[in-house]
Amino acid sequence: GLNSPLRRTGVIAINLDPTDDLIGVVLTTGDDHIVLGTHDGMTIRFDENQVRSMGRASRGVRGIKLRSGDAVVDMVIVEEKAALFTVCENGYGKRTGLENYRSQSRGGVGLKNIKTTARNGKVVALKAVQSKDDLVMITASGMIIRTGLDQIRSIGRNTQGVRLIKLKPNDKLVAAEKIVAEDVGNAKGKSGSNKKPQSKAKAKAKPEPKSKSKPKAKPKSKAKKEKRQKETQIVKSTKHEIRNSKQIQNSNVQIFKTYCFVI
Repeated sequence: GLNSPLRRTGVIAINLDPTDDLIGVVLTTGDDHIVLGTHDGMTIRFDENQVRSMGRASRGVRGIKLRSGDAVVDMVIVEEKAALFTVCENGYGKRTGLENYRSQSRGGVGLKNIKTTARNGKVVALKAVQSKDDLVMITASGMIIRTGLDQIRSIGRNTQGVRLIKLKPNDKLVAAEKIVAEDVGNAKGKSGSNKKPQSKAKAKAKPEPKSKSKPKAKPKSKAKKEKRQKETQIVKSTKHEIRNSKQIQNSNVQIFKTYCFVI
């Protein structure tokens, strides 16, 4: 379980057959619905309660029954008001509401999700997305493309989809990942919150000199008198220290007065 001690060499999470590969790991609440998708465009949705809890070093149970030559490519957790976004290797894909995928018994062949025609190619990724999310796609040649999902309308389940990106000859999509809108929103919110106080500060900075400049005319003369009185008091109190000196240069007096004004 999650409380197993960690090792540098790692621990066995699942026992795989020689022809199997691990394609994904997700953390669930215990009451979620899981969607599995295959290369040939099949999907199955089932309640995770249909999968009993078992130990680490086990083979698990069947999630979807695969046809000859097919393989599971991705898995998603069903989110509220989310859509299932399917990406195919030739740059085509589609967005379909998850309510169109009814819950089934685990281990069945599932439902047709997208038509994997010669135009579309095989499925490379499935993501549970919201309309405000973005999608990042990566091609075999190393190109990265980011697109907003609000630009792609939601369509039915057993369809071909639309073009997401125009690929160069012999290039194919190999992976896709969503960027959650909340991350972008928080970044904008922080930058916006920094700007608002600045605008307020600037607005307040203008009236302050006007309101305080006029009434300061009289206090300035009083302040000068008070400072001069303090200077004379300081000079008188320090006379006994300079009685032995014959002259006090004007420059020294000026520096002394300046120092008194600073204080």
